[in-house]
Amino acid sequence: MHSENIICLSQNTAFVITCAITLLSIFLSYRYNSETLIIFSLFGGFLAPLMISTGQSNYIFLFTYLSLLNIGMLITVYLKTWKSVGWIAFIFTAIYLYFWTIEKTDFTSIIFYIVTYIIFYAFALQNYFKTNLLSKLDILMLVLINFSSIIGLVYIFSILRYEPLSIFPLSFALINIFFAFREYQNKKIERNYSVFAGIGISLLTLAVALQFKTHLITSVWAIEASLLLYIWKKTNHSIFKIFFYLLFPLVILSQMITWTEYISNEKQLTIIFNPVFLTSLVVIASCFFNLILLKKESKEKNDAEFYESTFKVLCFGAIYFSILFELIYQLSSQNFVVIITYSFLYSFIFTSLLLILKKSLSISEDLENLLIYGLLFLFIAHITNSQIVHAVITKEIRLSFYWIHLIYWVPLLYLIIKLIPSSEFLKQKAGYLLVSLVCILSVSFELYRIYIFSNSMTSQNIMQLQEHFSILYLPIIWAVLSCGLIFAGLKNNITELNKIGFGLLGITILKLYFFDVWQMDNVSRIIAFIILGIILLLSSFMFQKFKKMLKNLVENNENSIDKDI
Repeated sequence: MHSENIICLSQNTAFVITCAITLLSIFLSYRYNSETLIIFSLFGGFLAPLMISTGQSNYIFLFTYLSLLNIGMLITVYLKTWKSVGWIAFIFTAIYLYFWTIEKTDFTSIIFYIVTYIIFYAFALQNYFKTNLLSKLDILMLVLINFSSIIGLVYIFSILRYEPLSIFPLSFALINIFFAFREYQNKKIERNYSVFAGIGISLLTLAVALQFKTHLITSVWAIEASLLLYIWKKTNHSIFKIFFYLLFPLVILSQMITWTEYISNEKQLTIIFNPVFLTSLVVIASCFFNLILLKKESKEKNDAEFYESTFKVLCFGAIYFSILFELIYQLSSQNFVVIITYSFLYSFIFTSLLLILKKSLSISEDLENLLIYGLLFLFIAHITNSQIVHAVITKEIRLSFYWIHLIYWVPLLYLIIKLIPSSEFLKQKAGYLLVSLVCILSVSFELYRIYIFSNSMTSQNIMQLQEHFSILYLPIIWAVLSCGLIFAGLKNNITELNKIGFGLLGITILKLYFFDVWQMDNVSRIIAFIILGIILLLSSFMFQKFKKMLKNLVENNENSIDKDI
């Protein structure tokens, strides 16, 4: 007992001495007008609790001391306008507060959060009260003190299960809206008004989001990122854009962690109105808002094209996966074929919408080509890997679901007829080849599925039907498609289509002669050769026209060269 008193006495004595030294240093700094001396004094003041700590946590005593120290800092800043002093105090105070919040979530800490908010909000407005101007660091402090306080206060309410979570963002929003209204009354709808209004609206948005039980960190960061970009647009201070580009990847990372709750959550989440998807909606809204702002920026400047393109990809990815994961989760009780089919259909529609809105979204030519490549490969994956035949035959799903499967033809035809011709994709070396491949696969596989469904609904003779289709009907389908490609190439003067058509015809002939004929009966063999003979005659006629067309092209080029000479 005696030793404890000695320790307590020595700690209190050391603390009083440290406080006295700190106060004396601050006084001397003010007396001799030395900002360097007060910075060192402030470091000593904030580090003093650590140096004299005995390992016993007395947070009330600690933050009473820190609050008094911050009040002294605030007075000094208003007298001497030493901004660095306030920033150092803010960093130390935030570290102490967050450490207390995590180690011991206590209702008492709410009082100190509010006191800290008032002190540093007043610190941020020091220039505003004197000159009615907000510097870029003042605006940054306003953003940081509002959102850092919200994170701590809402976290405490969430852990202690207090309601409503929206009380603090709503209260802070009213404070900022008051100053925005003050600017509006003075008819000064300029930068100050935009900053206060932007922060106020952001906090109101956050209050609504938290009321719907969205995830705290993801929601706060998403809204704060949009606010930083908005303030950059209004003030043209690049520091806010830098902070935006630093913060937005953290938003995506936090959102990815939020998505894992689809797996880890033991309770069944409701459709749309669940914490995970509602958080995703906040991020989606933030992405759309940011895209609109950056679209306006891209018209003015083009010095950060790489960052903007990367940002757009992240935005599109966040929106795409947010809806996709919700769709998969809500369909998780369905058959695997149903889940995969709906996922592919959603992917086709989403990517097609991006291509349709390419001008509104300011999508670059390279990104547009990348989206078309991705969409075509998605079609190939869906067409070739769909297990719908097996699922229908084994009675896992109904045959009527096949009509839903065929919906992919709508975005596919729109892509081929409308979107690709209006792009620069066909100038790519693999452009015509990839589009032709998708068309060939889609026709071949869907005719195969229709053939199976029309001849059998049981798994007994499925292997025979597959073999029969591959040997007899597939060569005919490919031969017809090759003729169609050659005809389209001749009609539109596209040599790539002619090459692809003749290439497919060659593959068909090789397949027929080296494999199929040895598997056919006599009647099928005769029918196949007759049909193939007719197709070859048509192809030879087309080939002659193709040669004539090439000859005319060569002659025209030679004549034009002679004229130039």
